[in-house]
Amino acid sequence: MRDYGISKCNICNNDFRKTGSSQIYCSTKCRTKDYREIIIKKCKNCNKEFEVVGNNNTWCSKKCKDAYFNAKYRSTKKFNDIKCVVCNELFTPKNYKNNTCSDKCRKVKKSSLFRRKNRKPVKIKEGVIFKEPKYENIKYSPVEDRAISILKNNGFTADQIGEVTGRKARSIRNRELEVSLDKYKYAKDLKNESTEIIKKVLTKLDYNTKLIESYSNNVVFNKLLENKFKIYKGREGSQFDIVLEKNNKFFKVQLKTTRYYEVANSFQQMAVTFYHYDIHKKKYDYFKYDDVDYFIFTCIGVDKAYAIPMSVIKKTITKPTSVLTFYPHRPHRFFDAAINTDNFFENFDTII
Repeated sequence: MRDYGISKCNICNNDFRKTGSSQIYCSTKCRTKDYREIIIKKCKNCNKEFEVVGNNNTWCSKKCKDAYFNAKYRSTKKFNDIKCVVCNELFTPKNYKNNTCSDKCRKVKKSSLFRRKNRKPVKIKEGVIFKEPKYENIKYSPVEDRAISILKNNGFTADQIGEVTGRKARSIRNRELEVSLDKYKYAKDLKNESTEIIKKVLTKLDYNTKLIESYSNNVVFNKLLENKFKIYKGREGSQFDIVLEKNNKFFKVQLKTTRYYEVANSFQQMAVTFYHYDIHKKKYDYFKYDDVDYFIFTCIGVDKAYAIPMSVIKKTITKPTSVLTFYPHRPHRFFDAAINTDNFFENFDTII
């Protein structure tokens, strides 16, 4: 240890050997004594003397501190007395936004009952005043639906239609969506010939996984051969099932057979199949397929296929709760879907 000579302590005046160039205390005890020296100061706000340890405090209490800053930054503008919007009593507002005399009145003003009673009339045109909705919580009739569609097609807004029909504008907008969705009936109402064919094929295959896979593979192979692809079988233990060749280019492909859900009347592929799970099968660990270029999903019974690039699946399916949904046999709409699979329906030109 380096020696800096002998010095006197600033507190106890005892001689001690310095271990640093700036050391002025012989021990931590003397140092804390010096730091905790009681000082008498004057409060900045009330000018009262008070004792403080060290030189940090400027105010004798928190109340004085708040009063000091409130006085320093308070607005110098004076506001005239106004009436409270709730109780109509005169009071002096603190700022230009203040229009209630107390906290109690402020809570009353925020209530939905007060706002409903004191709603200002909105003029859509001259001489036309806002009407209270007459038919709230009453179901729409087919005649009313037709009237809404006619008015909407002629350029009327939801507010104007609400004036005519006695409905709220928000209710009109919601009803427009409901009417448009009715064009696409629910799955249970679309039991057409194709759904019966799907059921017959699955019952013939006895819902056997191996038979279903071999059936779907044959469907895919026929489609690939029609599109002038050369097919090679993948080696055992690899991530890809087949290798395709076209124009001297090779593509690694994983084949998947989608599952038909009768309740939803759709084919689905759970995103869980793309993830590797830990020992407890609770948390997904990582994405299984890195050595694959394309996935081909087959829908049995309809005998249709979807060719989706690996890059699209890895980018969009980021969690195992996602679901890929396919509708090769009926009209539909996609709402909040991970991938719009219609873009890849029978589209083998994506394999390039």
